[in-house]
Amino acid sequence: MRLSILAFTLAALTACSQDPEPAPAAPTEVPAAPAPTPAQAPPPAAIKSPTEFKAQPLSPAEEKRLIKAAQNQKTDDGATVLQVLQHAEKMRPKQFKLAGFDIFYKYDGKPSSVGICYWIGSHRLDDDKYCDIGYTISADHQTLKPDVGSITPEEEQELTVSKLNRGRDRFLKDVNERYENECLDYDTKKKIC
Repeated sequence: MRLSILAFTLAALTACSQDPEPAPAAPTEVPAAPAPTPAQAPPPAAIKSPTEFKAQPLSPAEEKRLIKAAQNQKTDDGATVLQVLQHAEKMRPKQFKLAGFDIFYKYDGKPSSVGICYWIGSHRLDDDKYCDIGYTISADHQTLKPDVGSITPEEEQELTVSKLNRGRDRFLKDVNERYENECLDYDTKKKIC
């Protein structure tokens, strides 16, 4: 038995002393496939955006009719939208100025609303105006309603169009608040717009 253990130990030691199998050679790098040749690009005139905007303008008479309808919308105090805006201009000439009414269009080119643009403060460049008041145009172009989007009734009350629709006093209060919040430095009370 002693001999068999010795033979086994000797065989094990002999196996350990031999060089292990050589490690496989590192894989050789395969050359990259040749770059595909670029396809001929179509001429620039053939490239079209999938969402290309094509306005479907209303006739001048239709635009005028819709703008007039927005101006004549009645507010809660009985005044028209135009009268409310003119009142704000008269009472706060340095804080508020009406820029005008225009037809706004959706991404698909269809008319979406009659928009009202205005300035808060005395900076009266085109980039300074606000255009956040609108009256949505119905599909048949016969009716307008305040453009409030998809929001809660509480959020709706904070929109400028909702304040305008409440009448002269509420809109004038909004003009005062916005002027104070946007055009006066909080700490120094210096005019910044």
